[in-house]
This record gives sequence, structure tokens and C-alpha cells, in this order.
Amino acid sequence: MNYIVAAPLAEGAAQQLGKKGSENGLTYYNGSYKGSTIVALVPQALEDRFYTVAEALLLADAIVVGTADIGKLFGEVIVACSLVGKKVFLTKENDASMMLKGVAIEAEAVDRFELPDKIAALWKKGADEGCRIDIDKAFPVTGVGTVALGFVMKGSVSVHDRLFLPSGIEVTIKSIQSNDVGVESAGVGTRVGLALKNVKPEEIRKGDLLCKEAVPQSSVIEALLEEAGIAKEALKEGAVYGFVSGFSYTSAAVMKTDPFTLRLERPLPLQQGDSFMLVRAREPRIFACGSAEALYKQQ
Repeated sequence: MNYIVAAPLAEGAAQQLGKKGSENGLTYYNGSYKGSTIVALVPQALEDRFYTVAEALLLADAIVVGTADIGKLFGEVIVACSLVGKKVFLTKENDASMMLKGVAIEAEAVDRFELPDKIAALWKKGADEGCRIDIDKAFPVTGVGTVALGFVMKGSVSVHDRLFLPSGIEVTIKSIQSNDVGVESAGVGTRVGLALKNVKPEEIRKGDLLCKEAVPQSSVIEALLEEAGIAKEALKEGAVYGFVSGFSYTSAAVMKTDPFTLRLERPLPLQQGDSFMLVRAREPRIFACGSAEALYKQQ
């Protein structure tokens, strides 16, 4: 199995799960345990880029939250966790039970050394058909060409596969690495480095999807939305929020509230059913989570 773990405020716990890797708003810790691979995502610079918490939570199979400081920032993270319905582990630096009162969340306090066993024991849905890789970075490598980093979120990817970017560019997978080891294929949840043919690094954006068919970029979505009760937000037409889905981030304006409809400032590659979070300026900044039910190029 391959597990993605969000680790907000929990860099020490992430170090227990793997070795520090790349950074791009999130710091990646890559490890293996009892035949499973585990990648922990630690959001950085939260005061300036709180949306990275949403990135980590949306991508993750489970969540580890650090309790070294159980102040306002911890409270905001817990509110965000309550919206995604995923398993939450709390580190044992402090007793956070009082902070959890009034928040719809079930959390388990664990010692750091227990985390690898707890993560590896989680049930995970089997691989879907097809292929989807969410890309967070692309860059040139001498002697290799274009390399893209990302997660396999659906199906699997193999060497020599031909896949499409949202722009319509067709690429060929020349080679695959996972945990710095060359592999012939990679399944759901795997952090991969892909050597790509027929594309330049500058033609790939953070948040792009590699799929068997090009995923159209949508500028308007109709969605189901759930708000945190503590947020007390009156959603009104014209209101503007930050919009996070996977590695994609832009601003979004409310067009209608029934059905709930958003216009994205920058068109994004989205598939029906994709989850997203809304971010606002005041606390708790991540206050709502939704699912894209209908997608439109423009409206």
C-alpha cells in the first residue's frame, strides 16, 4: 500500500515517517515501512500560505496534527480537519481534548514511534481504473530532460505510457522513480518522479493533471458545500475566497448560492467529484469543503 499523510504542525512526526525530500509550499518526507510507502506532507509558512494546509488535507489518506502548541493555529487546523472526514492522529506533546470540544472530529492521540504502525494498518480503497497523476513541480535534469514530481491519485502509471496534460500536450513516460528507486510502474498513493518526453518544464504548471485523456480546464463549477459550524459564514453572491483543489490554487467568486456556483479567477483542470476547500481572510481561514458536481469552461 502507498499512503499520503498530511502533517500540519507536525514536522517532528513527519521525520519519524520518512526522509526529507523536496519542498514546494509543502515539505515532503518519504519513507517505507513493512512493505508500504508513506509520504508525509508538512505545510510551511502557515501565516502567509495557510492554503497549503488545505492542499495537504485534500491529498492525504490520513492526518497527523502536532500538539506542541495548542493555540489559535492548532484550533484552525482542527476546524479544517473536521471538514474532510479523514482519520486524525494527534501527537502527545500536550493534551488537546479541551480544544476538540464542539468540533465534529474523532482523533486518536498516539506516540510518534507508533505512527508507522498506525498508518500502515489503515484500510485504503483499491486502485481505480485509468490513470491520474497530480503534478506539483517540473524541472529540467541534465541528461534526462523534463522531470515532473507528483502523486498517482487514480489507477497506475507505467514506463512507456502515453498521457495528456490539460493543455492537450501528449507526453511519453520515459522512466519512473519512487523513493529514489527506478520502477516500471506505480500505483495509487505513490510519490513519483517522471521523466517525460515531448514536453518542456515550462509547459507544465503546478496543479496540472496527467491522464489518459486531457482534462479540460474549468472556470465555473457547481458544487455541494459543507461549512464548519464554528465559521458562521453568510455565503453571498459576489463574495470572493481562495479556492484549493489538489495542488491547484486560485481565487473564486460566488455566482449563486442555489445551486452553489463559483467562478474561478484562473481556469483549473478539475474532474467531476474533485474535492476543494475555501479559504477566507479571518479565522478559521479554512471554513468550508466542497465537491465539484458540474464543470463548465465558461458561463
